[in-house]
Amino acid sequence: MKRLLYVLATALLSFGLLTACSSDKSSNNGTNDLSKSNQEENEKANRTDKAKGDTSSDDFDDQPDLKLGDTAQIEDTLGKYEVTMESIKQVPDINGEGPQLEKLFIADITVKNIGDTTIEAKDVMDNFMFADEKETSGFPDEAKFFGMEEIKGELQPGKTITGKAVFDSYGNDTYYIFIDVGLVASKAVKNQVIWTISEDEITS
Repeated sequence: MKRLLYVLATALLSFGLLTACSSDKSSNNGTNDLSKSNQEENEKANRTDKAKGDTSSDDFDDQPDLKLGDTAQIEDTLGKYEVTMESIKQVPDINGEGPQLEKLFIADITVKNIGDTTIEAKDVMDNFMFADEKETSGFPDEAKFFGMEEIKGELQPGKTITGKAVFDSYGNDTYYIFIDVGLVASKAVKNQVIWTISEDEITS
C-alpha cells in the first residue's frame, strides 16, 4: 500500500513539473514574439522618419556651358535661386584702388529666389568664384574690399535683387565664373554652374 502511494505521489509531482515547464516556455515564446514585433515596428518607424528627414530634391542638373547673359538655376542647403550674369566690364581701378593681381572686373548680376524659403543674397554671392583658368580655385567677389556696395539683403520667395560684384584676377583671353568646387564636393551646393566669358565680351 505504501509503495502504491509513493508511486502515485511521484507521478503527480512529475506531471506538475512538466506543466510548469510547458507554461514557462509558452510564456517566454509570447514575450519573445512581442519583443520581436516591437523591434520590427521601431525599425519601420525609424526608416520612415529618416525618409521624411531627407529633404534633398536635386531638382537642377549641372550647367557647365553658360554664356554671358544666361541664367543658371541653383539649389543649395538654404534654398533655390536663379543667377543671371548680365554683363561684365574691365576697369583700371575702383575708387582709386588698382588690381591686386592683374585686372579688375565689375559684373552686373541678378539673383532671384525661386524657392519656398527666405535666402540671403550675400550667401548666394559667397558661393561664386572667378578665374582666368577652368581648373583653378578662383577668386571671390571683392566688392567690399574696393569700397563698393555688396549684393546683399534678405530675398523672400519670388523676389529679385540686382547689383555689382568685383573680381580681381590674372589676365587671359577667357574667364570663368562658377560655384566654389569645395561647396559642390561637400554637397553644400547641389549642382555646379559655369559661365564661360571671352575677352571680346568684356567691355571697358
